[in-house]
Amino acid sequence: MDSSRALSTCIRTVGVPPEKRVEHWEHELRNHLVGLRCSSHADEGLLAQQKCLDFGLLRIGETRSNAHVIERTADLIRHYPRDSVFVNVVCQGDAFLYQRGHCANLKPGDVLLLNDGLIVLTVDRVHDPQVFPFVKIGGELSNNKGINKQG
Repeated sequence: MDSSRALSTCIRTVGVPPEKRVEHWEHELRNHLVGLRCSSHADEGLLAQQKCLDFGLLRIGETRSNAHVIERTADLIRHYPRDSVFVNVVCQGDAFLYQRGHCANLKPGDVLLLNDGLIVLTVDRVHDPQVFPFVKIGGELSNNKGINKQG
């Protein structure tokens, strides 16, 4: 894939007043990626930056931020539909998955199920600052499917 042919965007909260950062971040991500809701309890407010390459059918983003929570609810998915799959890989810090009333901490060896269990990923290892997933069973991912931790 030739990155010189990609459209590039960069979203930042630096320079935005702390009390407006979350609103700014959510608005920009709705326009460039997916609709989501986030919150930050950091004293300095949300400090985040996302660099995104848009290849047309594929968008790849790198996000760096302080601690915050991301929510992508069914209502947000319906209100801001995208014909896409949103995958978030945490490369540093702690991570958890909260979906349909369940919360799971993620660590190496955990199995993630996509598309009602038809696609299976394994968290192979975590070596700061990288997470190494392994696709055990691949396939086509259909619309409006969630991700669940097995077990």
